[in-house]
Amino acid sequence: QEVRDYCSSKFDLSEEDMRATIPSGGNLFCNRVSWTQTYLKKAGLIANPERAVVVITPLGEKVLDDKTKLTLDFVK
Repeated sequence: QEVRDYCSSKFDLSEEDMRATIPSGGNLFCNRVSWTQTYLKKAGLIANPERAVVVITPLGEKVLDDKTKLTLDFVK
């Protein structure tokens, strides 16, 4: 929840943005945050040491320090 709260604030999302749904009825924003976390984890940029905990890895810190542009191609 902290990650979603941070992102919604950072990107200044409206209540309407936060209520948008995907065709299956799930929340669009939560779905996108979850997929983003999945891709970042597979790329080794974040880790989940325990349930509901997300931490940046040393590789993730290096990518941030280098100001690498994170694209889907880069993450893949």
